[in-house]
Order: sequence, then structure tokens, then C-alpha cells
Amino acid sequence: MLSQPEIDAIARAMLAAMKPDLEEMFARARVAAAPVDGSAASSGGGLAAPAALEAPANGTSVEDVETAVKGCFHAFEERIVMLEKMGDTVIGELTKHFDASLKKFLHERPVTQMTDNELITALKKAFPTPTIRKEHAHVLNNMMLSFIEDVPNDQGDTVTVSFPPASILLQTFPNVNFKRLCLCVAERLLQASARRPLQQQPHVVRGKSGVDPEAMDRVDHATDTIIRGTFHDPRCWARKLFYILFAYFLIKESTAMELTDPEAAKPSAHDGADADYFAVTSTLTATCSGYIAVGDLPAPVHKTDAEPGSALAGEHTITRTDNLHNIALRILQAVVRTAHKFDNRAVFSFAMTLRGLLVSPDRTWLTKPHREAEEGVAPGEWTLLMPRTDGRQELDLTAQRLTAAEKDVILTKYRADNSSNASGDATFGGGSSSGGSQAPSGVSGSQTRPSTAQWLRNLSR
Repeated sequence: MLSQPEIDAIARAMLAAMKPDLEEMFARARVAAAPVDGSAASSGGGLAAPAALEAPANGTSVEDVETAVKGCFHAFEERIVMLEKMGDTVIGELTKHFDASLKKFLHERPVTQMTDNELITALKKAFPTPTIRKEHAHVLNNMMLSFIEDVPNDQGDTVTVSFPPASILLQTFPNVNFKRLCLCVAERLLQASARRPLQQQPHVVRGKSGVDPEAMDRVDHATDTIIRGTFHDPRCWARKLFYILFAYFLIKESTAMELTDPEAAKPSAHDGADADYFAVTSTLTATCSGYIAVGDLPAPVHKTDAEPGSALAGEHTITRTDNLHNIALRILQAVVRTAHKFDNRAVFSFAMTLRGLLVSPDRTWLTKPHREAEEGVAPGEWTLLMPRTDGRQELDLTAQRLTAAEKDVILTKYRADNSSNASGDATFGGGSSSGGSQAPSGVSGSQTRPSTAQWLRNLSR
């Protein structure tokens, strides 16, 4: 910004340059304005009278012009100040946007310059796990329907696609269809990304709108790896649920599962939920801890065992009821790890598979080695739904553990059975009720300390 002395110097220089012209202009103005004396004119003098020369001029003085020029320079200076402020603002905004653009450019490295880990990290950020699982549920539902309507198989297998072998090189029924499922999920993810404005699309897939299975690029292969990693889990909860709710009752000698009503009419695909056709009744031996005797070996002692003398102590024969249609839905939701609303036909097809496995005399799939099942080319390798043998002990304990509802039933029955045997007086000790203690013989009036179950019943009557 110009200082005041600099402005004054410029003004003086301009006035000095303009002074000759200004003096000539003002001289002409004074001569034109002065009256001409008649006598002087007649004598031929032709000069103005002295009074006329001393008269003030009607034009503008040099001082007025100087003041006006200074005013213009002051106004110009104010504009310069405003322009400087505006320039600072513009420079600040440009710097901010440039910094953001530079950071974005440095962060959004071209795919060709990314390492494999950087590409995987960028794709995981672009396609988070919840988004992948949501698309998985949609695609799996459609694939199951395609197995029912478009390309049915003799085994009625609509589910092993979700339990593929660990090796992706095996050309088996589950593997081939699992690969298609992953590609369909990638297609839906890219289509959803392409529908967003270009600047809002993740830079790593910006401009991509689909997958070409015959010409997959580096990004497509990395996306496929992420999707497979999200889905494929040899110890997934779906396998555990299949075992606890269904396979456990078929593989253990001390348990049983059978149709509640074998003669029930087969419902339509839209009426399968809670239908008698899929109702099952199971029996098993259960304890509070889940540990039971095996052969001649007693159950190991565990901290969650019921107190000795309690109605819950020891082993109990339990009857459970369930519905294969509901079991099928729970397993499918465990596969996709979300409460997706599957099409009734898809759930019905899986429920029919479970029913067929239950009534079939062929149970070899329960003990078939996993490696052999993984190499099976045809559909219907039901062993793939089973968890690994080394992880079944905890699942056995889960299945053999009394539920809260079952404990309530046992205690209620125990109280009902013993209510008629309760002592008629308010004293502790003798009597024939279970859990009571007889007074020692020969010691009149003496009593032993009652068991926990006995005093609890007495005080709670």
C-alpha cells in the first residue's frame, strides 16, 4: 500500500507536468473575462485596463485542481486497500482448496502406484463389511431361487454354495457357484458406486460400473478377495448352528430327533413357517454344565454344576420341540450375518432338505471326512455344512446344557411332586420328604441342619 508521502510526491510530479498548460488555460480565461476600455480602444492601445487585470478570474484556481487531484488519489488509495483485502481472501481460499486438493491427490494414489496392501485397504474402505453382507443376502436369496426354478438339481441342493471348500481351485458344485455369487456381489457393489456423483465415488473404483468375468483387472481381483474373506469362514456360526440345532441329534447315540407328525400334509412354500409338516421332537440328556457321563466314565465336575441335593443336580432327560422351517431360517440368517428377509421359497427349499436328511436312513454324511466332501463334484455334499470335528466338543456342551426355561420346568415339577410330602409342622428335620434329614437315633429332640433345598421350601411356603 502507498504511503502518504509517496502519494504527495506523485501528486506534485503530476501538477508540475500539468502546470504550463494550466497557466495558459487560466490566462486565456482571465483575458476573455476582462472588460475592454473604449478610450484605450480609440487611441489604438488595445490593452486591458489595470482594474480589469486585477479582477479575480471566473475559472478554477490551481489550488482547487490540486485539492481535486489529491481527493482522486485518496479514493484510489481506498480502492487499492479494498483490492488488497479481497486479494488476501482470494489467496486464502485458493490456498485452502489447493491444500485439500493436494492432500486428496496424495491420498488418492493411482491404482497403478498402489501396493497390494494399499489397494486392499482402499477397497475395504470403499466397501465396508456391512455393505458387503447386505448385498450377499440379496444375491444368495436370488441364487437359491435360481436353483429352484431355473437350474434345479436332483439333490435339491440350494445351500452348499454358502459352505464352499477352502481351496478355490476345486471345480466343484459349491465352488463354481460360490465364485458366481462373489462376482454378483461385486457387480452390485460397483453398480451402487457408479450411481453416485463422480466426485463422491471412491477413487479406487471411480468410473467402474461392473465386472467382466472374462477380463478382470487388478481391482476386480482384489475386490473378489475381500468378498471371499468376508464370506468364507470354516468355523462360521452357521455351521455351529446347523450342528447344535440339527446334526447333534442325529450323530449322538443318546439323542434322537423325529417328526412330530409324520402324516402331516405338505404345505405350500408360502405356508411353511410353523407348519406341522416340519415340526420335530428331540430328546437328549442335559445337565447344568453340559457335561454328561460317557459310557462308564462319570461326568467331570464343573463349577457350573448344580448344588448337590438340588433338583437340578445330575442328568436330566429333556424333550425339546422345534420346527425345521424355523431352523432353516436361522441358519440362513447366520450365513449372511444379518436379519435378512429371505424369500419363502428359499427357506422352504432348505427346510425340505433338512426334512429329507432327517427321514433318510443314509447318515453317512455325518461321519464323512471333510476333505473327501470338499472334493465332491456333484451337489448334495451335506458334510460341508458340518463344523470341523476338533471344534465340536464346545458345541456338544452347548447342546447338552439346560436352558433357563428347562430349569424352571424341572424346579416347578420338583416342587409339585414334593408339596404333598411337606411336613405338617414348622420344625425342620425329620420326615420323609426328599432332601430332609432324620434326627439321629438316641438323641431326643436333636436335629441336624436341614439341606438348602429343604429350608428354602419351608421358608417359601
